[in-house]
Amino acid sequence: MNNFTSFLPPDIDYKKLQGKTITIGAFDGCHLGHQALLAHVDYAVTFDPIPKDYFSHIHKVLTLRKEKEKLHNKFIFLNFNKALAMLSPEDFMAFIMQVFKPQKIIIGWDFRFGSHHAGDIDLLNRLAKVYGFELAVQEPVKLGEVIIKSTTIRDNIQKGHIERANKYLGYHYYYEALVIHGKALGRTISFPTVNLSIDPKKTLPPPGVYAGYVHIGQKKYQAAISILQKEKIELEGHILDFRGDLYGKEIKMSFVSKVRESMEFPSLEELKKQISLDIQTIRAILNKV
Repeated sequence: MNNFTSFLPPDIDYKKLQGKTITIGAFDGCHLGHQALLAHVDYAVTFDPIPKDYFSHIHKVLTLRKEKEKLHNKFIFLNFNKALAMLSPEDFMAFIMQVFKPQKIIIGWDFRFGSHHAGDIDLLNRLAKVYGFELAVQEPVKLGEVIIKSTTIRDNIQKGHIERANKYLGYHYYYEALVIHGKALGRTISFPTVNLSIDPKKTLPPPGVYAGYVHIGQKKYQAAISILQKEKIELEGHILDFRGDLYGKEIKMSFVSKVRESMEFPSLEELKKQISLDIQTIRAILNKV
C-alpha cells in the first residue's frame, strides 16, 4: 500500500472495512460527544499515540489505548509516527481513500487533519467531491452551555472537579493498572490498601481523598481512593468490605467524587480517626449513586 505500511496495523483485512461509514479522530476520553458520533459509524480510525501525545512529552491523556479499546470496540488504531505526522491534508485523505475507501465520513465540528493541522472542514468538503464520498459534520454536543471537549474534561479532572468531568464523560473517570507493593502502612492500622502502578501519560486528579469504586473482574466494590504527592505520585485505594490478595492483578479504580484534600497527621491514631470519618462519608456518597 504505497508508503503507508509503517503506520498501518498488521493482520487486518482492509477489504472488509471498505465501503463503510467511518469517522476519524483522537477520541481522547470517549466522552459524550464522541459517543454520539460513534453511534452512527461502522468504525473509527484513530491514532496510537494520539497526535498531542506524540508531539509533547508532557501531554497527558484521558484514556490510554487499552482503556479506549474497552470503552468501544469500533477503533482501528494507526501507528502515529513521523511518516504519518508529515502527511499533508491531501496526502492523508489519499491514504484514507486508498486503504479504507469509505462510502461516508462523519467528523466532529472541530476536526482538523494533516501535517500542522492544516486541513479543515472546507478542504474536506472539496476532497469529498473529488473522491465521491458523502461527508457529514456532527454539531457540538453540549451540557447546558458547555461544549463537551476533551480539553475541558482534562482541565476539570486536574482541578479535582470529578463530578463535573463525569457528567461530560458519561461514565465515572477511571484508571486501570497492575496492583503493586506499597509501604503497607494501611495494613498496620487495619485499613489495608491496594497500590496501582502509575503510567506517566495518564491524567489523574490532584492529591486528595476520593469516593469511588474498585473493579475486580466483574465485581465492583466501594472504595476510599487516595492520591498522594510524595517523591512521586502514588495511587492507592482501601476497598470496603473486601479481603483478598490482589498483588500482580490488573484492577480498575473509578472516581465518583472528591471528599477532601490531602492532610498531614500528627500521629497514626489521628490518621485512623480521619480514615474512619472518610469511610463514613464515602459510604454516604456512594449509597446515593
